[in-house]
Amino acid sequence: MSGAVMILATLFIFGMILAKITHFPSPVLMIIITAIVKYFRLRLESVKSGCQQWYEFISGNFTFPLIAGLGLLYIDLGSDVNVLTIFYFITIISVVFTISMTGFVCSFS
Repeated sequence: MSGAVMILATLFIFGMILAKITHFPSPVLMIIITAIVKYFRLRLESVKSGCQQWYEFISGNFTFPLIAGLGLLYIDLGSDVNVLTIFYFITIISVVFTISMTGFVCSFS
């Protein structure tokens, strides 16, 4: 397991270094580097199970936050704040309330 942590840390640092050079998001570069390491079978067989455990942990817990974070990276939040009006919040609250009440009422049938 400790060998897998060292491989993970090395790939993370390498992704950070490449991000400084390429100006590309480091998590994406880390995924690409990991795919290259796996494709060419550069990791040791003795750390294979530890790498598998780390993969299950990361894919189960960090995939959706990573996708959301990368999505926010390319959005101009300054222009999005101008959209937020009182009518926007009323629409959101009414939709959430309607869906919640529909689920509540339908749970009794």
